[in-house]
Amino acid sequence: MLNGKIIRSSRQKVAGSFKMSGYSDSWLESVDFVFDGEITDEVVERIEAAVYKSGLLGKCQSYWGALRYRGADMLHSIDVAKKQVLIHCCMQICD
Repeated sequence: MLNGKIIRSSRQKVAGSFKMSGYSDSWLESVDFVFDGEITDEVVERIEAAVYKSGLLGKCQSYWGALRYRGADMLHSIDVAKKQVLIHCCMQICD
């Protein structure tokens, strides 16, 4: 049996990924994972499913009365070589 886990405490911003747009700022965050076998397409699908179940992806905050509010996080990709989950994050800006 093969074992793996997502290391929630390793979450950090990816250097050089910050982008500013007219009404939002966005960046990538990485979360490490460990897996003791070959990472196949099936394993990647299971990692993606685990990310959605884990609560790693933040939900959109209320924009009521806010000038800046956190948008919903989205799964960007799985970096198999670095064994990292990449999450797209954003901060929305009202005018």
